Amino acid sequence: MTTSPTTCPICQRDNHCSVAKGEAADACWCHHGFESASLMAHVPEKLKGQSCICPACAQARTAALKTVVSLLKS
Repeated sequence: MTTSPTTCPICQRDNHCSVAKGEAADACWCHHGFESASLMAHVPEKLKGQSCICPACAQARTAALKTVVSLLKS
């Protein structure tokens, strides 16, 4: 498993992290439409603070969580 700050720790693809590319944190995709604290909960403990989840994995996790919540409500 990689520890590159620009690689998703889940799928190993480019995570499109603005911070890792030297840009402002508020320019990062994760600050627009996603709750970043819940995304970071999916990053393996040893990689927290080193690598962020990518948009594709974030969308998959978000969709899965919405499905679970929907099922629990029914």
